Amino acid sequence: MTCPSPYNFCKINWRRWVLKFDFFNVQPEDPVREWDFEPFTLTLKEGKFFGRGVADNKGHIMQNISVVEQLILSQSLKNTIIFLIEGEEETESEHFTTYIEELKTELSCVDVFFITDVEMYKKNIPMIIYALRGHIYFEIEPHVGNHDIHSGVYGNAVLDPAQILADLFAQMKDVKSGEVLIPGFYDDVRMITDEEMFFSGIEMLKKVYGGGY
Repeated sequence: MTCPSPYNFCKINWRRWVLKFDFFNVQPEDPVREWDFEPFTLTLKEGKFFGRGVADNKGHIMQNISVVEQLILSQSLKNTIIFLIEGEEETESEHFTTYIEELKTELSCVDVFFITDVEMYKKNIPMIIYALRGHIYFEIEPHVGNHDIHSGVYGNAVLDPAQILADLFAQMKDVKSGEVLIPGFYDDVRMITDEEMFFSGIEMLKKVYGGGY
């Protein structure tokens, strides 16, 4: 392994190849004063674990390792299990592509890939989340001059970069409906099937993702 960032690749040999991806780095614990426990001290209370990263995503790592351990102990393991555990997920995965290239041969044999993340609709009811919203990153730098000018003299006579950006962003999305207004944005988007529309009746989804979204 040549990447400077922490990655762990563990393979448990058997038949079908199943890759389990997780990450162990976390967002900052600030504001610390709002914590009821020490953020990085695992605490058990009323049958629940509390600590930074328990729900995102350290707890999931231990959960899946425990499952595989039990499968091994009960001699029920029938697949090759691969644990790929990343330490840069919350910081844009700077070295992840390089690491994947190094493991191209091993990963080409994978039959099933999954990650244990996101929330559950209800306790003890398993969920399979097969898509997230995704991200697009870009930088915009509007230029309207080559030196500073006095706002009291040139205000409203010279274009304001902040107003230019505000106008641009306002044309990109309808803030009430959530519809993206960029031409062609939905051209390659698959329509929701009738089967998928069934889930629109779940109250949790209405509460969490309702409103303009």
